[in-house]
Amino acid sequence: MAKKVKSDNESEPEIDPAIERELEANNMLLFNIGEAYAERLGALEREFDQKRAPVYKTRDAILAKIPQFWLTVFLNHKTINSMLTREDVDVLEYLETFTAVTTSDETAKRETHTVTFGFRENPYFKNKVLTKKLTDFIPEEEVLTRVDTIESTKIEWNEGKDFTKTQSSKDVPKPGGKRNREDQGHFFSWFCGDDDIDSFAEVFTQDVYINAYELFLDPEDDEEDDDEEDDDEEEDEDEDE
Repeated sequence: MAKKVKSDNESEPEIDPAIERELEANNMLLFNIGEAYAERLGALEREFDQKRAPVYKTRDAILAKIPQFWLTVFLNHKTINSMLTREDVDVLEYLETFTAVTTSDETAKRETHTVTFGFRENPYFKNKVLTKKLTDFIPEEEVLTRVDTIESTKIEWNEGKDFTKTQSSKDVPKPGGKRNREDQGHFFSWFCGDDDIDSFAEVFTQDVYINAYELFLDPEDDEEDDDEEDDDEEEDEDEDE
C-alpha cells in the first residue's frame, strides 16, 4: 500500500472568512439540490410502481398456468437455492402463486417487504396462503437499516409433517445441476422464524419476483463454487503427485 504524503506544515489550513462563507453557501445549494432530487426521485419511483402493479398482476395470472414455475425459479436462484432442503422442495411442489412487494412510508422512515405464497391442497399443512411481512426501520443518519417488526402466518401443520424441527436432507440441486454442500437451514424455518439475518425477504422482493421469468429460463451461474471445486481438484492432484 502506498504511503500517504503529508505536508511538512502540520498546522490546519487557514481559509479567508469571506471565502469560507462563499463555500458554505455553495455547499448548502448543493445540499438543497440533492434533497430535491431525492424527493423527486422518490415520487417518480412511486408513480412507476403504481403503473407496474397491474402489469405484475396480469403476469402472475399467466405464470400460474405454468406447472411448478415458482419452484423452478427458486431452484434457479443461487441465494434462495442455498436455503432449500429436500423437504422444502417437496412442499414447494404444491406452490401455485407467489408475490413479493416492497412498500415505503417516507414519513415513518419505514420500508415493508411482504412475501405471499399460495398453495394448492397438500399433505403437509392446511393453509392455502402463507404471508411473511418484514418492516425495516431506516434511521436518519445511519447507513444500515434494521428489521423493526416481523409477522408471519402460523403454519397449521398436519400431524407428523412439521419437518422444521428435525434433521434436514440437504440434497437439492444447485443452479446448473450441482448440489449444495452445506446445510444452511430450512426455507420453512426461515419463514416461521423471527429474524431475517440474510435479508431473504429483500432478495424475494427486489430480485426473485421482479426477474422471475428470466430466472425461470436461465439459472444463475455459480462461478465462485466452480472456482472452489477447481481449486479442490488441483489440491487433490498435487497431493497425489
